Amino acid sequence: MESPVDEKAVRDLAKEIAKNIKTEDDRNDFSKLLRKVTVETSP
Repeated sequence: MESPVDEKAVRDLAKEIAKNIKTEDDRNDFSKLLRKVTVETSP
């Protein structure tokens, strides 16, 4: 079954965002934000 997520687009976005993640706290903050946005935008 094909995923509804465009994996290449997600990987490209992750690479761009990763440029600004320098510390473990940055990574944790981003993880929380990503989870929040995903939940808020899910149908």
